[in-house]
Amino acid sequence: MKSRIEIKAEANLTKTIDDINTNVIIPPTQEVSKGITKLLNVVTTFIDNATYRYIENSKYKKQQFLDNLAKKYEKIPETEIVDPDISILGNTMDFLKYNLDKDYIVDLYSNIMISDMDKRTKNIVHISFVEILKQLDKNDLKLLEAIYNMKSTKSIALAKLKIIDSNNKFIGYELHNTVYMADISNYFIDDYNSFSTSLENLDRLGLINISYIEYFIDNSIYDSLLKRLEPSAKHILDRIKTKDNDAKFGYEKGMLSITNLGLNLMKICLRDL
Repeated sequence: MKSRIEIKAEANLTKTIDDINTNVIIPPTQEVSKGITKLLNVVTTFIDNATYRYIENSKYKKQQFLDNLAKKYEKIPETEIVDPDISILGNTMDFLKYNLDKDYIVDLYSNIMISDMDKRTKNIVHISFVEILKQLDKNDLKLLEAIYNMKSTKSIALAKLKIIDSNNKFIGYELHNTVYMADISNYFIDDYNSFSTSLENLDRLGLINISYIEYFIDNSIYDSLLKRLEPSAKHILDRIKTKDNDAKFGYEKGMLSITNLGLNLMKICLRDL
């Protein structure tokens, strides 16, 4: 079957970005193929006007990005194609033009652009998604995706590591860094400090919600979380025991859940239609 589009990777660099932006919105009467061709020209100009030339294998990365973008576009039924929001397109490309070598993030941003041109998903694409992704690293994204994949569970057991005495009372010793434990399916915590940092970042951005007001009654759920953590945190307890020999690990029970913002971000970034 003949492709709907033909990609031309070379942009006209004599045009200013403003000139190009005025042509991004395609009137409905024009052919769809013209719409994606103009989109790709805009995208290419953003890239070529940036310092992408300093990225290793930049020409290959540029063409790979354009090819993947076109493939995603062609999967949208023609009756569902709508005009892109120039603020989302512009902000997305402003970030991508310097980050084409980061494969793990390029695909997510491409999905935001494509989702904004798809009538089925456009209503849940939020301008904040572009800025939020800038503040997530690989570990954050891996954790958020694992939480998203548990969306049918609604609430996930979470606990904060505490130091208690022989009577199971909180001693009041404050750990230098807050350490969290959570029961997340298909997610192995090999570094609790990194995990805790990612968890706090997702909470800060409003993608997940952490609560200690709500928790599971069954303590065995939290006991198993603590048992998993203890070997990697033994050095912390050993240091505390030099001052208080009765000290041992305990926890503050809680729950975590993904927010509407987090759900929508993952639906768009993963194109989970």
